[in-house]
Amino acid sequence: MAKYIADTAQSQYRIGSVLDQMANPQAALEEHFKCLAIRESLVGEGHLDTADTYYGIAAATLHNQTRNNNRKSNNYKAKNALKHDRNCLAIR
Repeated sequence: MAKYIADTAQSQYRIGSVLDQMANPQAALEEHFKCLAIRESLVGEGHLDTADTYYGIAAATLHNQTRNNNRKSNNYKAKNALKHDRNCLAIR
């Protein structure tokens, strides 16, 4: 059963990555956060799969930032992306 749950998380991560490449970072973030919830419950916060998910969230957040002209919002999103990048690095 756990393998199927892990496969679901991986599928959501890949969908999120494709959506990000298709210039839909908001939908990408939704998929990455679904993946994160599964991976944290399945393997915990300190696992490399969870780190990869944090990286995907950071990338989609930054891509979302570049599409938004609101400077105040961009600063918040950049800090949020940096938080997820740091989570990823802490695990790796």
